[in-house]
Amino acid sequence: MKLIFTIPALNEEDWLFETIDSIMESDVNNKILICINNPDCWNEDEAKADVYANNRRTLEKLARLNNDNIVFFDKSSSGNGWLSAKHGVGHARNFLMEKACKLFDDEDIIVSMDADTKISKDYSDGVRAFFENHPEKSALSSCYYHRIEGLSPEDTRSMLRYEIYMRYYVINMLRIESPYAFTALGSALALRVSFYKKSGGVPKRNCTEDFYFLQRLAKYGKVYNYSEGMVYPSARQSDRVPFGTGSSVALGTEKIASSYPLFDYRSFDDIKNATDMFEKLYEKDFESPVFDFLSKQLNTDNLWQPLRDNNKSVSRFIHACHERLDGLRIFQYLRQESIKKNRSDEKNIIDFFKEFSGELVDDRFVDDIGEICEIEGLSFISCDIDVLKKIREVLFDIDMGLRKKSITN
Repeated sequence: MKLIFTIPALNEEDWLFETIDSIMESDVNNKILICINNPDCWNEDEAKADVYANNRRTLEKLARLNNDNIVFFDKSSSGNGWLSAKHGVGHARNFLMEKACKLFDDEDIIVSMDADTKISKDYSDGVRAFFENHPEKSALSSCYYHRIEGLSPEDTRSMLRYEIYMRYYVINMLRIESPYAFTALGSALALRVSFYKKSGGVPKRNCTEDFYFLQRLAKYGKVYNYSEGMVYPSARQSDRVPFGTGSSVALGTEKIASSYPLFDYRSFDDIKNATDMFEKLYEKDFESPVFDFLSKQLNTDNLWQPLRDNNKSVSRFIHACHERLDGLRIFQYLRQESIKKNRSDEKNIIDFFKEFSGELVDDRFVDDIGEICEIEGLSFISCDIDVLKKIREVLFDIDMGLRKKSITN
């Protein structure tokens, strides 16, 4: 069973080779496919001259490595770049995974990576062990931890705020046992070649391709959240795509709140209450604010009868219900409820800690949580950065605990 690391790279000369070293340190036999890419029109654009030059230097350095385990593709030089200026990381990921399918065997593992990401030395062994113990139609959303060393205080605050959002969201999705409980990180995804072939491939989007791909995999199979080892994404600023880590750091803490709110945990409970009705819905309709929302989103007053007609067993019907109330619809419902309730992120996380500290928080963090909950007028924008670090560590611990628990389900 080979691990094939697929890495899109654009303007990544300063980062890519450290990433390669990290992969090789994890296992010298790992395979690496790299796509140096940019739209072809950039090669005639003076404003993109630095990017073009960076990509050319990167290609030259890769050639000098002369390593049989590293295969790189030139989708950047004149005549080789993407035909559309709108093509980006989704196209590069799709291109690389298609290449992996042609070059390697069905039982081998595609690992999606970013060019500025490192992995722990035990990561490769952990991924192999995971796939040895799980069936073919499985994908892995790996454990991660953003590196913040060397960041400015402002960028550190932004990065911590963004990771707090990511942790808090997936914790609540794991807590309610949603099939869409995963963290959408393009640098933390792995699946078998055979599953990729059946999945329809990575959506060719310029951003959020990781979320939509994971959602597609969750509908077709199962996305798990835990293996031994850790992914360490970079926390540097980036304006390449409008969503994700780099753009969030660039936004700053104040603006992050509008794009990445911390939802009231009770809104996640609404989702849980709705999905718990799926089995009974096979017999008759039931009311739920989530179902009302879904009816409006889909512009129908007949949500469930078509699913009953097309799925002649309860298990198939329940699966179809989860496909209808998918990860995107869940997020849209949570967003709508957040706007209605107009509660602050700080209030929502304090309420979450007060409600679940006894159930989810390790004894090591009880005093820290007590202190955080007692901070008068807690503000992520102005509080001491150490407070955000403590919140991240608590959420990281909860996240890891729930991920380990979910692997047995």
